[in-house]
Amino acid sequence: MIKPLLKEEVARKLWKWIDWNSQSIHPQRKMMINVTCPVCHEERRREVARIRLDSKKNTWTGMCTACCGKAKIPNHKGRRGNQHPAWTGGRSITSGGYVLMSIENYPAERHLILEKMLRPGRREILEHRAVVALALGKPLRPNQHIHHINKNRTDNRLENLQLVDHHKRPICPKCAVDSPTIADCVVCDL
Repeated sequence: MIKPLLKEEVARKLWKWIDWNSQSIHPQRKMMINVTCPVCHEERRREVARIRLDSKKNTWTGMCTACCGKAKIPNHKGRRGNQHPAWTGGRSITSGGYVLMSIENYPAERHLILEKMLRPGRREILEHRAVVALALGKPLRPNQHIHHINKNRTDNRLENLQLVDHHKRPICPKCAVDSPTIADCVVCDL
């Protein structure tokens, strides 16, 4: 349902710049309203949902785009990582159910190990691969996979992760040699 903008949804100091009687429905089923820029006094149509959202975040100034640029109003353009207002802590869930993490969440001295495992142009890594690589102290090879023992792809505790090859055979975590079981490593005698 399309709801009109209410005065309570906008900061009191901006009420005089909104033509409250001009609310109408746009052909694309959007509620629109006339807003006057407090700096240049140019009137323009603005989407009510956008005003409502920006008002909730306390970022709506009522200014037009040109005046915002001249006033150097801070915006999110050019801000990355934890400087961006939509930052969620650097964690997200992939469509496959795995946790994807920004390497910025790890200490700088650990970046050298993790950067060798990144895809070109990316700053995110699958958390389960990062956990095992940091525990081993070296990057994982592409043919080394991580198995979640309890089948929960978001449970990335080290005790729930097992290093395996592409055939799901366990790999010795100490020397990275394929072995029937981790206890039967012939190289390092775990």
